[in-house]
Amino acid sequence: MHTTYIVEQVTIHDMAQLAGLFDQYRVWVLNDLYVREDYRKQGIAEQLLVHAKSFAVETNAKGIQLSTAPDNKQAQALYEKQGYVRDDEFYNYFLGLV
Repeated sequence: MHTTYIVEQVTIHDMAQLAGLFDQYRVWVLNDLYVREDYRKQGIAEQLLVHAKSFAVETNAKGIQLSTAPDNKQAQALYEKQGYVRDDEFYNYFLGLV
């Protein structure tokens, strides 16, 4: 797991404002969705996406963003089946929850 932190000196008041802003515009990013080859074609990836959506709803997120390689047609079909909308320029997907 890779985590990036950007820290800057802020006051408590600033942090409260930032927290409210983040809550209002939170978007979860799904970086990697991988199912081992011997477990594919069993609906596992679909179940993982359903759980990711449930988590996003529970945390009041605006949506979920993910991306895939332009030649990964199988993943694209799965994402679109789940309601994600493809950005044709960058092949990014977003599942709006509001």
